[in-house]
Amino acid sequence: MANGFGRKDSIWGGETITCTEDKPFLGVRSGDRFRVEKGPAAKLTLIPDPDNLGTWKDSHDASNPVKISPNRTTPTSFMRAYSMMVTITQGTQPTQLFLVEKAGGSMAISAVAVEPPEHDHDIASVER
Repeated sequence: MANGFGRKDSIWGGETITCTEDKPFLGVRSGDRFRVEKGPAAKLTLIPDPDNLGTWKDSHDASNPVKISPNRTTPTSFMRAYSMMVTITQGTQPTQLFLVEKAGGSMAISAVAVEPPEHDHDIASVER
């Protein structure tokens, strides 16, 4: 579908995604919003809304966004998976999570790049 509009990638800058589930293990809550921004050299970042209930906003903002790897993660059982290092709780070490695209274009934040996750708390769906 993304290619039908002339885009080469399915994740692009200027997009807002909204979490649809509470996943405390991942640091996100239902209704949390994130802005996908494309910076210099087509670098993608994820900026949490300061009004989010989840914990990402405590460590990341516009001046310290979550950096999304431009390289698709392989191997993956998702259509696409992009690595990102997220400080889930302020004061802790960054954790590798994945922004994934499933077949049909739906997206999620996942603790793993392969499906099915070991536990139901390993993945949180997001809406565009």
